[in-house]
Amino acid sequence: MSCWLDSNGSRRGLLLHSRDNLQTWTVYQLPYYFIRFEKLDGHNLDCLTRPPVIIMSGYFGPTNIYITIPVKQPDGTLVIPTPTLVGDGVMEIDPHSGDGNNVITHADKVFIVYARLSPPPGHSSSEGSPTYAITYDINTKQITEPVLVGFGGIVAEDPHNWPAITIDGNGILHVIMNGHHDPFRYAYSTSPYSTAAWSSPINVSSGTSYGSINCDWQNTLHVITRCSNISYNFRLTYHRKKTGQNWEADNNLVNPFKSYYKVWFHKIALDPVTQDSSFPIIPGAESVRFQR
Repeated sequence: MSCWLDSNGSRRGLLLHSRDNLQTWTVYQLPYYFIRFEKLDGHNLDCLTRPPVIIMSGYFGPTNIYITIPVKQPDGTLVIPTPTLVGDGVMEIDPHSGDGNNVITHADKVFIVYARLSPPPGHSSSEGSPTYAITYDINTKQITEPVLVGFGGIVAEDPHNWPAITIDGNGILHVIMNGHHDPFRYAYSTSPYSTAAWSSPINVSSGTSYGSINCDWQNTLHVITRCSNISYNFRLTYHRKKTGQNWEADNNLVNPFKSYYKVWFHKIALDPVTQDSSFPIIPGAESVRFQR
């Protein structure tokens, strides 16, 4: 992915695609600036069976979010379908830290979460930014009606309150809703492979920002946040929830010796090659399995 300025001075995304093991590249122009791939995360191996899901948004929120999935032609070139609108009046997809998935693929469905920058009817701004979930059908390019999952932060208009999503081995979706120096909120889908209904959100930790969420092949949830709940000292903090158990106490990964503002630009990903041997891995990767 890259970006450029068109003749009108507008920023546009570029998709770079190689058909010869990175020797040469074809450049495809995309209609929006902020662009993200779905990232490999434990149980979403179906995302490897086709060109990657691309989620896009405008530059500053409130803006619109779109989804498209390139289609590979017989000669190996790509066609970029017209993007499908996911949501309007939402936060841009630019989490500079955390970098959790907004989208998770299973079979021919893509599960998407996004946050709006205004409260829904019957709610106030002080409840936080509302997070919604939808399902996108890859074959029909249709989306379901958005379902309210919960609220992140304490002010709806705060663009730091973005959500992230993961999926476990039983098809249950797990979502966190970030705050800005606030607890992150956690909820899960009440049915597998469905965004139709969700558990009541719970608060986890305090003073957190920029959390992402990943689920390993033992169905343990992993969240890393920037945490400022002690004397405005911006630590990098790990949060874990084993399947069937409560969230564990915070575990500081990095504890700086100076207080005041810091941002870590942290990222987290799970490599299926290093997962437990009792689980399948990417076809062809058996020869490069390593021990943890």
